[in-house]
Amino acid sequence: MQYAELLQGVNLLYHDATYCEGDEDLAYKYDHSTASQAAEFAKACNADKLLLGHFSSRYKTEDCFLECATRYFPDVTLADEGVTVKILTTPTTLPEGA
Repeated sequence: MQYAELLQGVNLLYHDATYCEGDEDLAYKYDHSTASQAAEFAKACNADKLLLGHFSSRYKTEDCFLECATRYFPDVTLADEGVTVKILTTPTTLPEGA
């Protein structure tokens, strides 16, 4: 079973977004993701909201993370210090074999 299948319809998906677009090679080399890869995964999961974190300090601002991610997924928040996210809970049943 694929991860996206296990996470179908999740209310909130937290995903590593260490790199911005253009640094896919670094993301692969160091087992991290780009913001756009995280957004594409959130879309595949049919997530309600995407929370990105674990940003590389190589970037002077975090603007590129939000810009890249929102091209692929509409509801993106950057997990900066002090950010709070409201999570609405609903009863769910895990797929068999999860």
